[in-house]
Amino acid sequence: MWGWNEKGQLGLSVNHDHDDGQSSSGQVQCQTVPVPINFPDDLEVMTVSCGTRHSAAITGMKTVIIP
Repeated sequence: MWGWNEKGQLGLSVNHDHDDGQSSSGQVQCQTVPVPINFPDDLEVMTVSCGTRHSAAITGMKTVIIP
């Protein structure tokens, strides 16, 4: 997942090794390199939706996960 994260829509926390692109709220402002999303091993993710101001996943149990 990559892109703007100024509202926390990617669900990515700050990498404390670097100060680039971080906001005072502890969120990465912009993720310029794609990073994997870690889900529990027993969770079957059927589809992912990413937009300008959101990201979400739908599981095999029809549950919506919003980071």
